[in-house]
Amino acid sequence: MGIEFWSNFFTILLYALGVALLVSLIILVIKLISVINKTDNILEDVDNKVHSLDGLFSVIDKTTDGISRFSDVVIGGAIGSVTNFFVDRFQEKKRKEEKKIKEEKKKEEEKKKEEMVKEKESV
Repeated sequence: MGIEFWSNFFTILLYALGVALLVSLIILVIKLISVINKTDNILEDVDNKVHSLDGLFSVIDKTTDGISRFSDVVIGGAIGSVTNFFVDRFQEKKRKEEKKIKEEKKKEEEKKKEEMVKEKESV
């Protein structure tokens, strides 16, 4: 058992290990292809189910848009009514104040006229 034997033995051993590694890699690749095919089938099934729900999502989208428009109109009307109520109150209060100020000015002018008339009469 010399060096020549060990040299041949290790060469055969390396070839055998290489063949085993190659066979195991081929098996792993075949299994990987099988897993990829199953994943592809699952993704296609999910895609089909999602497309079948597109109509439902469209109906839900249109319904929410309609509800949103309706609520916008109702809220806008309510805000407009409240705003008009307070604006009318404010304008009415302002008119009353302006009217009161005008009346006070007229009274003051009348008093001044009366005082002037009295001064003229007293002279």
